[in-house]
Amino acid sequence: MTISPLPWLPLPATFDQVARVVGRGFEQGARAAAGEDLAAMHRAAAAGARAAAWVRRLAGRQAAAAHGRALEQTARALARASSQDVVRGEGRLDEQEYRTLAGTAVLGAGNTGGPPDLHPGERTALLAACALTVAMPATAPDRRSAELPLLADELTGTVASGERAGAARAARRAAADGGRLALGADDHDPRARRAHRGITERAFYVFELDLAHQGGHDEDARRRALATALAPVGRGAAAAALLRVADDPALGLDGDQRHHLTRLAADLDPRTTRDLTGRTPA
Repeated sequence: MTISPLPWLPLPATFDQVARVVGRGFEQGARAAAGEDLAAMHRAAAAGARAAAWVRRLAGRQAAAAHGRALEQTARALARASSQDVVRGEGRLDEQEYRTLAGTAVLGAGNTGGPPDLHPGERTALLAACALTVAMPATAPDRRSAELPLLADELTGTVASGERAGAARAARRAAADGGRLALGADDHDPRARRAHRGITERAFYVFELDLAHQGGHDEDARRRALATALAPVGRGAAAAALLRVADDPALGLDGDQRHHLTRLAADLDPRTTRDLTGRTPA
């Protein structure tokens, strides 16, 4: 007689057991979502704190005290709008803080005789920083973990562009030094000395090789050999100049722009680029 296998199968879970398993799943999911929200709010608060610190530095250089106070007020509003309690909805911005984050500080306080001391790039970055920060409390709870990091990253990039604009302004006021674009054997930077030595050695090798290949040492042969040897010198010098232009604070270049110039330099002369940057060009 055949015995049915059904009695030997495990009994189905009771309703309570199923409910406990499902409940644990929901609880774990809720904890994960809460952790993501908390991480996103920390990220937003950190970006807001950096923005506030930058605006305080702008306030500190104002000759007019009223402009300084207005920018200090903006810094406080940036820090508050990006804080966890406001983003979470437990606290709210007041009307004055909203007006401050509308970017009124870029126009300056009244009766000061002129606008605040801001570079055009700083002014644009300040307006963008205010707009990005005031958007943080407007994020919906169910999208907060995705939207807050996006706003935080944009805010961090915006502040960085404002800082570059300020550094460029200061560098443009300093005396120009075109000589630093050229490599030299007496350069203070050991990487530059290494790059200069590498270019010189390659030029000498090409010169001697070409001269030997021609089989003569008259003036025409030396001229042709010298012209051939100048090719690596020219490419190496151009690569070095591009790399030093990329690091010029007066241009206020961002990371993508510097990377582009580095790629151009590497295309001209990979070895010189490696000697100057300390890494193999990508």
